[in-house]
Amino acid sequence: MSNCFFCIPVKYELIIWGYLKLIFSITVMINIIQLYFRQFSTQIECTSWELIITFFSIIITIIDSMFNVILLVAVFLNKRLLYLAYFYYSLLMMSVCPVLFCICLFIFLNPYVEYLIVCVIILIALCGLVIFFLQVYITVMVRRELKKKIDNADCKSAIN
Repeated sequence: MSNCFFCIPVKYELIIWGYLKLIFSITVMINIIQLYFRQFSTQIECTSWELIITFFSIIITIIDSMFNVILLVAVFLNKRLLYLAYFYYSLLMMSVCPVLFCICLFIFLNPYVEYLIVCVIILIALCGLVIFFLQVYITVMVRRELKKKIDNADCKSAIN
C-alpha cells in the first residue's frame, strides 16, 4: 500500500507534512521569542521557571526544525539512515512533549486559574492533542517508508 490517509503517495505526504511542520516550528519559535521579549520587558523580575521554560521551548523548537529538515532531506535523497534518525527522534518527542506540555500548562496557568475560562484551558489541551496525533501520523508514515526501504534492501540482497 503506497498511499496513506489522504490518498496520495506516502513520499509526497511526507514532503507536505515536513514543510508544514517546518513552517509551524519556525512560526512557534518566532512567537516564543516575541513573547519572551514582550513579557520580560514589562516585568521587572521574572521567575527562574519562566526563564527555564522559555529557554527549553526555544531549544526544543530549534531541534524540531532541524529534524524537520532531516525528514525533508531523507525524503528527497531517499536515505534510510536519515529516516531512521527522524523516526527515533519522533518517538522520543512523542514520549517527552506531552509531559513537558502538562508541566508548562501547570506552571504558567496555575496563578491565573481563577481568572481563566475553562474553555480556554480545554482549547489549549485540544491543540496539544491535535499536534500529538499529527506527530503519531507522521511517525507511522516514516515507519512505513523505513519498512519499505528495509524490504527493498532484503530483496536486493536475496537476488544477489
